[in-house]
Amino acid sequence: MVNIIEACRSGTLNGEVVVVVAPSPDAPALGRAIELGTKAVGVPFDEQFGPALLKALEGCDCLCLAGFLRLLPPEVLAAFPDRILNVHPALLPKFGGKGMYGHHVHEAVLAARESVTGATVHLVTEHYDQGRILVQIECPVNPEDTPESLADRVLECEHRAYIEALKGLTLTPPKAPEAPNRVQLQSPFVPLLVLPLCRLLTWTLFTLLGPFAVRNRNRVPRTGGLIILSNHLADVDPIVVQMACRRPVYFMAKSELFSWPILGRILRMFRAFPVSRGAPDRTSLRRAAETAKAGQVVCIFPEGELSETGELIPLKAGSGLIVRMAAVPVICCGIKNTNRIMPYGKFIPRPAFRLVSVSWGEVRSFDKSTSPEDIMAWAESEMRRLTGQ
Repeated sequence: MVNIIEACRSGTLNGEVVVVVAPSPDAPALGRAIELGTKAVGVPFDEQFGPALLKALEGCDCLCLAGFLRLLPPEVLAAFPDRILNVHPALLPKFGGKGMYGHHVHEAVLAARESVTGATVHLVTEHYDQGRILVQIECPVNPEDTPESLADRVLECEHRAYIEALKGLTLTPPKAPEAPNRVQLQSPFVPLLVLPLCRLLTWTLFTLLGPFAVRNRNRVPRTGGLIILSNHLADVDPIVVQMACRRPVYFMAKSELFSWPILGRILRMFRAFPVSRGAPDRTSLRRAAETAKAGQVVCIFPEGELSETGELIPLKAGSGLIVRMAAVPVICCGIKNTNRIMPYGKFIPRPAFRLVSVSWGEVRSFDKSTSPEDIMAWAESEMRRLTGQ
């Protein structure tokens, strides 16, 4: 950490260390950062670590791990795509993975009687030490080495490798946003084969659990980019919206869901994309806008979370920002009684004994001069009208 701060101050690196974060407020690194005049924040590693870390990292372009021994939460990975670096005290892919850190690595290198070791700087993914390698620097392993003497030699390699990797990162011009026609779309098998089969199964299921009804489906445009804004009562709402819409729909889903093995695969197959909760996620906002610009349908639940009572909760202005960025028509839909099929906090569907319905509003377009707050005020009014609240 000190090595990177000093490299920035000397001009070796074209950048600035905005903040130093550690999972303990008593971490020595925080005290050293304060001595160097750098902002320091302690963020406890608990169930709120992801949102709290994102809040602490506001204004940062990339994230450097230096002795951080845990996997980062999915929402943090999603907020910094290809912009999180880590240094490992060995030449990956050798001597990497869970539990391989510090003296454990050097002991393993000596036990394997390696003649060469070194340091690796790599991009961070959801798996330990498996991201793309950026820089490796080698050093010899001497016959008389101990784990401690080897660690001292490797540490010098780590310092050099990290600065070299950051030079390459900071000197690379920011990647321009992809043109609309380059947005990664669903596989053609999804709308042609998978979606019809899923609709048949889900219509059957929801008819048995519901019954299920859709009102004013003809208001949904058949072509062109479109953003759907919907209230959010239950985890089954994405399925319900897809059933009610006559076109394939792309969804923004909370990033935690992508870490679930089976559900994560399904979400990726349907080209859902992750959004981090608790902090502005510029990457997801931009991706949603670009997908709509490319002529696709994107559904957003602007409440940002499930409504525990079924009543509409305050809408997030970020959804209005997406509408303004995309400059495509927007339509609201009102969902009723899906929370009777899957009540808040439950994961097993049950009969609703009530009509489950989706009602479509009128399509509307906004120009870029309209504020996100005005867009969301209109959306709230529409959702209340469509749900009878």
